[in-house]
Amino acid sequence: MEEKQGLIAESKKWVRRMIQPPLPSWISARWKMMLVIAVLLVTFGSFLLVHRLGSTNVLKEAQFTSIKPIRFVENQLIFKGISSSKGEGIYVFDIEKNKLSKESQAQKNWNEDQAQPLVNGWFLEVNTHHQTIMVSNQNHEHQIVDGLAKKKALCVSPGKDAFTYVKRVQNGRYGVYLYRVDTKRSYPLRTAIGKEQAEKSVVNWSSDGEYLLLDGKHVYRSIDGKRLRTLPGVQGVWSPQKNQLVYINSTGSNIRRWDVRVDDETILYQANNLSSYVLSKVNWDPSGRYIAFPIGTSTRDKVKVSGVIVTDGKMFRYTEGEQNLKPTQLHHIQLSNEGRVLSYTIRDILKVVHLDTQETRAYQGVSQGISNWQSEVRQDPGGIWLRQRHRILFLSKGMEEKRVYSTTAIVKGFYLSDQRDRLLIWEKTNEGERLRLVKLTDPIDWKTA
Repeated sequence: MEEKQGLIAESKKWVRRMIQPPLPSWISARWKMMLVIAVLLVTFGSFLLVHRLGSTNVLKEAQFTSIKPIRFVENQLIFKGISSSKGEGIYVFDIEKNKLSKESQAQKNWNEDQAQPLVNGWFLEVNTHHQTIMVSNQNHEHQIVDGLAKKKALCVSPGKDAFTYVKRVQNGRYGVYLYRVDTKRSYPLRTAIGKEQAEKSVVNWSSDGEYLLLDGKHVYRSIDGKRLRTLPGVQGVWSPQKNQLVYINSTGSNIRRWDVRVDDETILYQANNLSSYVLSKVNWDPSGRYIAFPIGTSTRDKVKVSGVIVTDGKMFRYTEGEQNLKPTQLHHIQLSNEGRVLSYTIRDILKVVHLDTQETRAYQGVSQGISNWQSEVRQDPGGIWLRQRHRILFLSKGMEEKRVYSTTAIVKGFYLSDQRDRLLIWEKTNEGERLRLVKLTDPIDWKTA
Protein backbone atom coordinates (compact mmCIF):
# COMPACT_ATOMS: atom_id res chain seq x y z
CA MET A 1 0.00 0.00 0.00
CA GLU A 2 2.81 2.38 0.96
CA GLU A 3 4.67 1.46 -2.22
CA LYS A 4 1.57 2.27 -4.26
CA GLN A 5 1.17 5.69 -2.58
CA GLY A 6 4.83 6.40 -3.19
CA LEU A 7 4.41 5.63 -6.90
CA ILE A 8 1.39 7.95 -7.05
CA ALA A 9 3.33 10.77 -5.39
CA GLU A 10 6.24 10.39 -7.80
CA SER A 11 3.80 10.40 -10.72
CA LYS A 12 2.29 13.73 -9.55
CA LYS A 13 5.74 15.30 -9.28
CA TRP A 14 6.58 14.13 -12.82
CA VAL A 15 3.32 15.59 -14.17
CA ARG A 16 4.00 18.93 -12.47
CA ARG A 17 7.47 19.05 -13.99
CA MET A 18 6.03 18.40 -17.43
CA ILE A 19 3.39 21.08 -17.08
CA GLN A 20 5.53 23.75 -15.33
CA PRO A 21 9.19 22.85 -15.42
CA PRO A 22 11.33 24.75 -12.93
CA LEU A 23 13.59 27.49 -14.39
CA PRO A 24 17.29 26.90 -14.19
CA SER A 25 18.96 28.87 -11.42
CA TRP A 26 21.00 31.02 -13.89
CA ILE A 27 17.80 32.05 -15.69
CA SER A 28 16.09 33.07 -12.44
CA ALA A 29 19.09 35.19 -11.46
CA ARG A 30 19.09 36.94 -14.85
CA TRP A 31 15.41 37.79 -14.57
CA LYS A 32 15.93 39.18 -11.09
CA MET A 33 18.80 41.32 -12.34
CA MET A 34 16.77 42.61 -15.29
CA LEU A 35 13.89 43.47 -12.96
CA VAL A 36 16.21 45.45 -10.70
CA ILE A 37 17.69 47.30 -13.70
CA ALA A 38 14.22 48.12 -15.04
CA VAL A 39 13.16 49.54 -11.67
CA LEU A 40 16.34 51.64 -11.52
CA LEU A 41 15.80 52.97 -15.05
CA VAL A 42 12.22 53.99 -14.31
CA THR A 43 13.28 55.65 -11.07
CA PHE A 44 16.21 57.45 -12.71
CA GLY A 45 14.04 58.54 -15.65
CA SER A 46 11.46 59.97 -13.29
CA PHE A 47 14.26 61.74 -11.44
CA LEU A 48 15.56 63.22 -14.68
CA LEU A 49 12.08 64.48 -15.63
CA VAL A 50 11.66 66.16 -12.27
CA HIS A 51 15.27 67.31 -12.43
CA ARG A 52 14.67 68.80 -15.86
CA LEU A 53 11.34 70.55 -15.28
CA GLY A 54 11.65 71.01 -11.57
CA SER A 55 14.51 71.34 -9.11
CA THR A 56 17.64 72.32 -11.04
CA ASN A 57 15.98 74.21 -13.88
CA VAL A 58 13.80 76.17 -11.49
CA LEU A 59 15.94 79.11 -10.40
CA LYS A 60 13.37 80.74 -8.12
CA GLU A 61 9.75 80.37 -7.03
CA ALA A 62 7.40 82.71 -5.23
CA GLN A 63 3.90 81.89 -3.97
CA PHE A 64 1.22 84.57 -3.75
CA THR A 65 -2.46 84.70 -2.91
CA SER A 66 -3.02 86.75 -6.07
CA ILE A 67 -0.91 88.38 -8.81
CA LYS A 68 -1.88 91.27 -11.10
CA PRO A 69 0.81 92.12 -13.69
CA ILE A 70 1.40 95.83 -14.34
CA ARG A 71 4.09 95.70 -17.01
CA PHE A 72 7.17 93.78 -18.11
CA VAL A 73 10.15 95.94 -19.04
CA GLU A 74 13.94 95.46 -19.12
CA ASN A 75 13.68 91.85 -17.90
CA GLN A 76 11.60 92.91 -14.90
CA LEU A 77 8.00 91.98 -14.15
CA ILE A 78 6.29 94.67 -12.10
CA PHE A 79 3.07 93.47 -10.49
CA LYS A 80 0.62 93.97 -7.68
CA GLY A 81 0.70 90.99 -5.36
CA ILE A 82 -0.72 89.72 -2.09
CA SER A 83 1.67 87.50 -0.14
CA SER A 84 0.95 85.72 3.14
CA SER A 85 4.47 86.52 4.35
CA LYS A 86 5.19 89.97 2.84
CA GLY A 87 1.68 91.37 2.53
CA GLU A 88 0.06 93.38 -0.25
CA GLY A 89 2.03 95.74 -2.42
CA ILE A 90 4.01 96.41 -5.60
CA TYR A 91 6.62 93.74 -6.37
CA VAL A 92 9.46 93.52 -8.89
CA PHE A 93 10.72 90.16 -10.19
CA ASP A 94 14.07 90.62 -11.96
CA ILE A 95 14.55 87.50 -14.09
CA GLU A 96 18.21 88.23 -14.89
CA LYS A 97 19.22 88.71 -11.25
CA ASN A 98 16.89 85.99 -9.86
CA LYS A 99 15.64 88.65 -7.48
CA LEU A 100 12.18 89.34 -6.07
CA SER A 101 11.66 92.54 -4.11
CA LYS A 102 8.79 94.48 -2.65
CA GLU A 103 8.82 98.22 -3.28
CA SER A 104 8.54 100.32 -0.16
CA GLN A 105 6.07 103.17 0.06
CA ALA A 106 9.02 105.57 0.23
CA GLN A 107 10.47 104.40 -3.09
CA LYS A 108 7.37 103.64 -5.14
CA ASN A 109 9.67 102.97 -8.09
CA TRP A 110 7.52 100.83 -10.31
CA ASN A 111 3.88 101.58 -9.77
CA GLU A 112 1.91 102.40 -12.89
CA ASP A 113 1.54 106.01 -11.79
CA GLN A 114 4.90 106.53 -10.12
CA ALA A 115 8.63 106.90 -10.88
CA GLN A 116 10.29 106.14 -14.22
CA PRO A 117 13.95 106.64 -15.19
CA LEU A 118 14.85 109.41 -17.65
CA VAL A 119 18.13 110.43 -19.31
CA ASN A 120 21.23 111.66 -17.44
CA GLY A 121 20.17 110.32 -14.05
CA TRP A 122 16.83 112.14 -13.92
CA PHE A 123 13.64 110.48 -12.72
CA LEU A 124 10.01 111.17 -13.47
CA GLU A 125 8.05 111.02 -10.21
CA VAL A 126 4.30 111.19 -9.78
CA ASN A 127 2.41 111.76 -6.57
CA THR A 128 -1.23 110.95 -7.32
CA HIS A 129 -2.31 111.90 -3.81
CA HIS A 130 -1.04 115.48 -4.09
CA GLN A 131 -1.64 115.58 -7.85
CA THR A 132 1.92 116.60 -8.78
CA ILE A 133 4.63 115.61 -11.26
CA MET A 134 8.31 116.19 -10.56
CA VAL A 135 11.60 115.50 -12.31
CA SER A 136 14.56 114.95 -10.02
CA ASN A 137 18.13 113.71 -9.77
CA GLN A 138 20.57 113.46 -6.87
CA ASN A 139 21.02 117.22 -6.67
CA HIS A 140 17.85 118.88 -7.95
CA GLU A 141 14.08 118.63 -7.93
CA HIS A 142 11.84 120.42 -10.38
CA GLN A 143 8.06 120.36 -9.96
CA ILE A 144 6.31 120.82 -13.27
CA VAL A 145 2.64 120.14 -12.58
CA ASP A 146 0.20 121.02 -9.87
CA GLY A 147 -3.28 119.69 -10.49
CA LEU A 148 -2.58 116.56 -12.46
CA ALA A 149 -5.40 114.70 -14.14
CA LYS A 150 -5.20 110.93 -14.32
CA LYS A 151 -2.16 109.29 -15.89
CA LYS A 152 -3.55 108.12 -19.25
CA ALA A 153 -1.37 110.47 -21.31
CA LEU A 154 1.76 110.12 -19.15
CA CYS A 155 4.07 108.60 -21.76
CA VAL A 156 7.90 108.63 -21.87
CA SER A 157 9.73 108.84 -25.20
CA PRO A 158 11.91 105.91 -26.44
CA GLY A 159 15.06 107.90 -25.67
CA LYS A 160 13.70 108.85 -22.21
CA ASP A 161 14.48 112.51 -22.95
CA ALA A 162 10.86 113.71 -23.07
CA PHE A 163 7.40 112.76 -21.87
CA THR A 164 3.78 113.87 -22.17
CA TYR A 165 1.35 114.55 -19.35
CA VAL A 166 -2.11 115.95 -18.62
CA LYS A 167 -2.89 118.83 -16.31
CA ARG A 168 -5.82 121.03 -15.35
CA VAL A 169 -5.63 124.52 -16.83
CA GLN A 170 -8.65 126.68 -15.94
CA ASN A 171 -12.45 126.73 -15.82
CA GLY A 172 -12.61 122.95 -15.53
CA ARG A 173 -10.63 122.46 -18.74
CA TYR A 174 -7.53 120.33 -19.25
CA GLY A 175 -4.56 120.14 -21.56
CA VAL A 176 -2.02 117.63 -22.87
CA TYR A 177 1.60 118.83 -22.62
CA LEU A 178 5.06 117.78 -23.77
CA TYR A 179 8.02 118.14 -21.39
CA ARG A 180 11.65 118.01 -22.53
CA VAL A 181 14.26 116.96 -19.97
CA ASP A 182 17.16 118.73 -21.71
CA THR A 183 15.57 122.19 -21.72
CA LYS A 184 13.31 121.73 -18.67
CA ARG A 185 10.47 123.25 -20.70
CA SER A 186 6.84 122.28 -21.25
CA TYR A 187 5.04 122.70 -24.57
CA PRO A 188 1.25 122.63 -24.96
CA LEU A 189 -0.04 120.02 -27.43
CA ARG A 190 -3.78 120.35 -26.85
CA THR A 191 -5.43 122.76 -24.46
CA ALA A 192 -8.91 123.62 -23.27
CA ILE A 193 -10.34 120.14 -23.69
CA GLY A 194 -12.70 118.33 -21.37
CA LYS A 195 -11.47 116.23 -18.45
CA GLU A 196 -12.81 112.95 -19.86
CA GLN A 197 -11.21 113.59 -23.24
CA ALA A 198 -7.90 114.52 -21.61
CA GLU A 199 -7.82 111.44 -19.41
CA LYS A 200 -8.51 109.19 -22.40
CA SER A 201 -5.76 110.76 -24.48
CA VAL A 202 -3.30 108.24 -25.92
CA VAL A 203 0.24 109.15 -27.01
CA ASN A 204 2.41 107.04 -29.33
CA TRP A 205 6.02 107.89 -30.13
CA SER A 206 7.84 107.25 -33.41
CA SER A 207 10.60 104.64 -33.12
CA ASP A 208 13.36 107.27 -32.85
CA GLY A 209 11.34 109.59 -30.60
CA GLU A 210 11.48 112.53 -33.02
CA TYR A 211 7.70 112.63 -33.50
CA LEU A 212 4.63 111.74 -31.50
CA LEU A 213 1.05 110.90 -32.36
CA LEU A 214 -1.79 112.02 -30.10
CA ASP A 215 -5.13 110.17 -30.16
CA GLY A 216 -4.23 108.42 -33.40
CA LYS A 217 -4.47 111.52 -35.58
CA HIS A 218 -2.54 114.59 -34.29
CA VAL A 219 1.15 114.52 -35.29
CA TYR A 220 3.72 116.65 -33.43
CA ARG A 221 7.45 117.32 -33.54
CA SER A 222 9.03 116.33 -30.23
CA ILE A 223 11.82 118.92 -30.24
CA ASP A 224 9.40 121.80 -29.67
CA GLY A 225 5.84 120.40 -29.65
CA LYS A 226 4.92 121.90 -33.02
CA ARG A 227 1.87 120.30 -34.63
CA LEU A 228 2.75 119.06 -38.11
CA ARG A 229 -0.57 117.65 -39.22
CA THR A 230 -3.99 116.40 -38.20
CA LEU A 231 -4.59 113.23 -40.17
CA PRO A 232 -7.80 113.08 -42.29
CA GLY A 233 -8.60 109.72 -40.74
CA VAL A 234 -8.25 107.58 -37.62
CA GLN A 235 -6.13 104.92 -35.88
CA GLY A 236 -2.69 106.05 -36.97
CA VAL A 237 0.16 103.61 -36.21
CA TRP A 238 3.90 104.30 -36.44
CA SER A 239 6.21 102.05 -38.43
CA PRO A 240 8.61 100.17 -36.12
CA GLN A 241 11.58 101.17 -38.27
CA LYS A 242 10.93 104.47 -40.03
CA ASN A 243 9.33 107.85 -39.47
CA GLN A 244 6.28 106.68 -41.34
CA LEU A 245 2.78 105.97 -40.14
CA VAL A 246 -0.30 104.37 -41.60
CA TYR A 247 -3.88 105.38 -40.91
CA ILE A 248 -7.41 104.53 -42.03
CA ASN A 249 -9.22 107.26 -43.96
CA SER A 250 -12.38 108.78 -42.52
CA THR A 251 -14.73 106.45 -44.46
CA GLY A 252 -12.77 103.28 -43.65
CA SER A 253 -12.36 102.47 -47.33
CA ASN A 254 -8.59 102.72 -47.62
CA ILE A 255 -5.29 102.67 -45.75
CA ARG A 256 -2.70 105.37 -46.32
CA ARG A 257 1.00 105.60 -45.49
CA TRP A 258 2.46 109.00 -44.68
CA ASP A 259 6.21 109.68 -44.59
CA VAL A 260 6.63 112.46 -42.05
CA ARG A 261 10.10 113.59 -43.11
CA VAL A 262 9.31 114.18 -46.78
CA ASP A 263 5.55 114.74 -46.42
CA ASP A 264 4.72 112.02 -48.93
CA GLU A 265 1.50 109.96 -48.83
CA THR A 266 0.65 106.67 -50.57
CA ILE A 267 -2.51 104.52 -50.60
CA LEU A 268 -1.57 100.96 -49.54
CA TYR A 269 -5.04 99.41 -49.71
CA GLN A 270 -8.33 100.34 -51.35
CA ALA A 271 -11.59 98.49 -50.63
CA ASN A 272 -13.11 96.98 -53.76
CA ASN A 273 -16.72 97.94 -53.05
CA LEU A 274 -18.73 100.49 -51.12
CA SER A 275 -19.84 98.03 -48.43
CA SER A 276 -16.30 96.86 -47.58
CA TYR A 277 -14.36 98.45 -44.71
CA VAL A 278 -11.11 98.25 -42.78
CA LEU A 279 -12.39 97.23 -39.36
CA SER A 280 -9.57 98.08 -36.97
CA LYS A 281 -6.08 99.49 -36.76
CA VAL A 282 -3.23 98.26 -38.92
CA ASN A 283 -0.48 96.01 -37.55
CA TRP A 284 3.11 96.27 -38.85
CA ASP A 285 5.63 93.46 -39.10
CA PRO A 286 8.89 94.21 -37.19
CA SER A 287 10.77 95.06 -40.40
CA GLY A 288 8.28 97.81 -41.24
CA ARG A 289 7.58 96.37 -44.69
CA TYR A 290 4.29 94.47 -44.38
CA ILE A 291 1.00 95.37 -42.73
CA ALA A 292 -1.91 93.16 -41.63
CA PHE A 293 -5.48 94.21 -40.92
CA PRO A 294 -9.05 92.84 -40.85
CA ILE A 295 -11.65 93.76 -43.45
CA GLY A 296 -15.41 93.36 -43.28
CA THR A 297 -18.75 94.30 -44.74
CA SER A 298 -21.70 96.27 -43.49
CA THR A 299 -25.27 95.34 -44.40
CA ARG A 300 -28.32 96.68 -42.65
CA ASP A 301 -26.16 98.19 -39.89
CA LYS A 302 -24.59 94.80 -39.16
CA VAL A 303 -20.81 94.61 -39.48
CA LYS A 304 -19.16 91.25 -40.13
CA VAL A 305 -15.56 90.20 -40.62
CA SER A 306 -14.77 88.86 -44.07
CA GLY A 307 -11.03 88.29 -43.84
CA VAL A 308 -7.51 89.27 -42.79
CA ILE A 309 -5.16 90.82 -45.36
CA VAL A 310 -1.36 90.99 -45.44
CA THR A 311 0.24 93.36 -47.96
CA ASP A 312 3.20 95.64 -48.56
CA GLY A 313 1.07 98.02 -50.57
CA LYS A 314 2.26 96.62 -53.89
CA MET A 315 0.85 93.10 -53.78
CA PHE A 316 -1.34 90.94 -51.55
CA ARG A 317 0.89 88.48 -49.77
CA TYR A 318 -2.03 86.71 -48.14
CA THR A 319 -5.79 86.94 -47.76
CA GLU A 320 -7.45 84.74 -45.16
CA GLY A 321 -11.21 84.39 -45.27
CA GLU A 322 -13.12 84.50 -41.99
CA GLN A 323 -16.87 84.52 -42.51
CA ASN A 324 -19.73 85.64 -40.28
CA LEU A 325 -17.60 86.86 -37.40
CA LYS A 326 -18.31 89.93 -35.35
CA PRO A 327 -15.41 92.42 -35.17
CA THR A 328 -15.30 91.89 -31.40
CA GLN A 329 -14.48 88.21 -31.96
CA LEU A 330 -11.20 88.83 -33.81
CA HIS A 331 -8.15 90.09 -31.93
CA HIS A 332 -4.36 90.17 -31.67
CA ILE A 333 -3.31 90.28 -35.32
CA GLN A 334 0.48 89.88 -35.44
CA LEU A 335 3.11 89.43 -38.13
CA SER A 336 6.57 87.96 -37.76
CA ASN A 337 9.60 89.58 -39.36
CA GLU A 338 9.23 90.13 -43.12
CA GLY A 339 5.60 88.98 -42.88
CA ARG A 340 6.42 85.27 -42.88
CA VAL A 341 4.01 84.16 -40.15
CA LEU A 342 0.56 85.60 -39.41
CA SER A 343 -1.27 84.95 -36.17
CA TYR A 344 -4.58 86.15 -34.75
CA THR A 345 -7.33 84.97 -32.41
CA ILE A 346 -10.93 84.09 -33.18
CA ARG A 347 -12.92 83.82 -29.98
CA ASP A 348 -10.63 81.56 -27.88
CA ILE A 349 -8.72 80.01 -30.81
CA LEU A 350 -5.28 81.15 -31.93
CA LYS A 351 -4.69 80.70 -35.66
CA VAL A 352 -1.13 80.61 -37.00
CA VAL A 353 -0.48 80.74 -40.75
CA HIS A 354 2.89 80.26 -42.46
CA LEU A 355 2.53 82.60 -45.40
CA ASP A 356 5.16 80.90 -47.60
CA THR A 357 3.71 77.39 -47.35
CA GLN A 358 0.09 78.31 -46.42
CA GLU A 359 0.28 75.75 -43.60
CA THR A 360 -2.14 76.57 -40.78
CA ARG A 361 -2.26 75.60 -37.10
CA ALA A 362 -5.01 76.25 -34.57
CA TYR A 363 -4.66 76.27 -30.78
CA GLN A 364 -7.54 76.45 -28.35
CA GLY A 365 -7.66 78.00 -24.92
CA VAL A 366 -6.19 81.47 -25.46
CA SER A 367 -7.67 84.40 -23.59
CA GLN A 368 -10.21 86.63 -25.26
CA GLY A 369 -9.95 90.38 -25.35
CA ILE A 370 -6.75 92.43 -25.37
CA SER A 371 -5.51 92.43 -21.77
CA ASN A 372 -2.16 90.86 -20.96
CA TRP A 373 -1.73 89.49 -24.50
CA GLN A 374 2.07 89.76 -24.49
CA SER A 375 2.19 87.17 -21.71
CA GLU A 376 0.28 84.66 -23.87
CA VAL A 377 1.83 84.88 -27.33
CA ARG A 378 5.24 86.26 -28.29
CA GLN A 379 6.44 86.66 -31.88
CA ASP A 380 10.16 86.29 -32.57
CA PRO A 381 11.99 86.25 -35.93
CA GLY A 382 12.40 82.48 -35.73
CA GLY A 383 8.96 81.51 -34.45
CA ILE A 384 6.18 82.00 -31.92
CA TRP A 385 6.07 81.30 -28.20
CA LEU A 386 2.57 80.52 -26.96
CA ARG A 387 0.78 79.61 -23.76
CA GLN A 388 -1.31 76.49 -23.36
CA ARG A 389 -3.27 75.39 -20.30
CA HIS A 390 -0.46 73.25 -18.85
CA ARG A 391 2.50 74.04 -21.09
CA ILE A 392 4.40 76.58 -23.14
CA LEU A 393 5.25 75.82 -26.75
CA PHE A 394 7.64 77.24 -29.32
CA LEU A 395 6.37 77.00 -32.89
CA SER A 396 9.30 77.43 -35.27
CA LYS A 397 9.14 79.26 -38.60
CA GLY A 398 8.92 75.78 -40.17
CA MET A 399 5.77 75.12 -38.08
CA GLU A 400 7.56 72.56 -35.89
CA GLU A 401 6.34 72.40 -32.29
CA LYS A 402 8.71 72.19 -29.35
CA ARG A 403 7.50 71.85 -25.78
CA VAL A 404 9.44 74.38 -23.74
CA TYR A 405 7.80 73.88 -20.37
CA SER A 406 5.19 71.58 -18.77
CA THR A 407 3.43 71.70 -15.43
CA THR A 408 0.45 70.27 -13.57
CA ALA A 409 -0.55 73.81 -12.58
CA ILE A 410 -2.57 76.10 -14.85
CA VAL A 411 -0.35 78.45 -16.85
CA LYS A 412 -1.79 81.99 -16.84
CA GLY A 413 1.05 83.70 -18.67
CA PHE A 414 4.79 83.84 -19.29
CA TYR A 415 7.61 86.34 -19.73
CA LEU A 416 10.89 85.83 -21.62
CA SER A 417 14.31 87.30 -20.96
CA ASP A 418 15.91 89.34 -23.73
CA GLN A 419 18.27 86.47 -24.59
CA ARG A 420 15.45 83.89 -24.36
CA ASP A 421 17.46 81.78 -21.91
CA ARG A 422 15.10 82.35 -18.99
CA LEU A 423 11.37 81.95 -18.69
CA LEU A 424 9.17 83.38 -15.95
CA ILE A 425 5.88 81.48 -15.69
CA TRP A 426 2.77 82.80 -13.97
CA GLU A 427 0.72 79.82 -12.69
CA LYS A 428 -2.47 79.14 -10.80
CA THR A 429 -2.00 76.56 -8.04
CA ASN A 430 -4.13 75.07 -5.27
CA GLU A 431 -2.56 77.57 -2.85
CA GLY A 432 -3.19 80.63 -5.02
CA GLU A 433 -0.85 81.93 -7.73
CA ARG A 434 2.84 81.33 -8.30
CA LEU A 435 5.75 82.84 -10.22
CA ARG A 436 8.36 80.31 -11.31
CA LEU A 437 11.64 81.29 -12.98
CA VAL A 438 13.10 78.54 -15.19
CA LYS A 439 16.41 78.38 -17.04
CA LEU A 440 16.00 77.15 -20.62
CA THR A 441 18.83 74.70 -21.27
CA ASP A 442 17.82 73.45 -24.73
CA PRO A 443 18.82 75.90 -27.49
CA ILE A 444 15.93 77.41 -29.44
CA ASP A 445 16.57 79.10 -32.77
CA TRP A 446 14.40 82.13 -32.07
CA LYS A 447 16.57 84.71 -33.85
CA THR A 448 16.75 83.27 -37.36
CA ALA A 449 14.15 84.81 -39.63
